[in-house]
Amino acid sequence: MLGEAIGDVPGLVGMPHIYNNTGLAYMMSAKPDHALELFDKGLEYAKSIDRQVQYLAILCNKLITKIYYGEHIDFSSINNAFKQIYDGMVRNSQLPFISARYVMNLFVIALKENKDWGRELMQQYDIISLVNDGFASNALGSGQIIRQLDYIDQKLPECSIKDQCTIPALVIEPTGRRKEFIEETGLNPFYFFTWL
Repeated sequence: MLGEAIGDVPGLVGMPHIYNNTGLAYMMSAKPDHALELFDKGLEYAKSIDRQVQYLAILCNKLITKIYYGEHIDFSSINNAFKQIYDGMVRNSQLPFISARYVMNLFVIALKENKDWGRELMQQYDIISLVNDGFASNALGSGQIIRQLDYIDQKLPECSIKDQCTIPALVIEPTGRRKEFIEETGLNPFYFFTWL
């Protein structure tokens, strides 16, 4: 599918989507090297400012793949991604639900590396407000983030993050492999629904 998409469709503008989604398929098929290679290609296509949302999704997925397969991620990589999300999206009130999903993944990655990193990020960034803004903008889809909050509260119970959030009354719970993956790892990879 990847070969056909990139070879037979001239002028395709959804290259970051294709590389991202194919990278996730490789990640879930225990082929992290192939996944990381595709994420890197997707990042190249998503460098322009008008593709910031795509870029950050692929960047988060790349970090998710690395941590999932046991690679160490340094704090500066996580913090730099936080800065890009807050400077590029949060401060502009752009897509709060997606911003919250990106931040939650990075926060879980930080906790997996070092619980103190999670505490530091909570002091530096208003994660709770972002999550609440995300819930307000997409209450139905919030089940994914709620499962991540449950995971975080298990790993860092002294913070009681979920108790500080305004949980929507009606949400759609994740199902299948996505639900299992979030519950097992606390991570929620981002894939694109579009085919351009």
